[in-house]
Amino acid sequence: IVIADSTKIEIQPDTMVVLCQAEEVCLTATAPAAECIVWTTPAGDTLGLGAELCIIPEVGLNTYIASIPGLDCIIPDTAYVKLVPDSVMVSVSPDPLKLCVGDTACLTASVSPSDLMASLRWFDLSGMEVGTGSELCVSHDAPGEYQYIAMVDNGCSMDSDTATVIVIADSTKIEIVPDSVVLCQPEEVCLR
Repeated sequence: IVIADSTKIEIQPDTMVVLCQAEEVCLTATAPAAECIVWTTPAGDTLGLGAELCIIPEVGLNTYIASIPGLDCIIPDTAYVKLVPDSVMVSVSPDPLKLCVGDTACLTASVSPSDLMASLRWFDLSGMEVGTGSELCVSHDAPGEYQYIAMVDNGCSMDSDTATVIVIADSTKIEIVPDSVVLCQPEEVCLR
């Protein structure tokens, strides 16, 4: 057998496979001497031999490497299969978030389960995207109530949670009523 320099193994499908439930996935590799292909995990554990590997992935991101040991002129290829649960949840805190005009404070979204690469986007009430990631920091120049929606999508399911941001004017004054009380003997007084 004559093998050309720098031949690369090609795995099909060549894009990440996303599954919502555990089911068998078959990966096919093409290369010279495909019958010599060894399928392994990144840790080096052997999963199978030959041009095809059929597996039932575990929850999370699974990585499969096809190589031909001993033939350095054949470049290995890697395939990814992501198994995500059919449900995902998001929760935003603090809710409500209170801050003064011009100050900056942050909302934090917690996603469960957290380790499955769900995408998290933030929207205002008008539907405009205002951020991505687990944290959204906000600042407003006018007092009032503002709402933000955290939306999470893991490819199989979606969830959202809304948080309120209360912006308080700088000139807000706390008043205690009554402002003065005269007592002749110790007794309980309620201030409002």
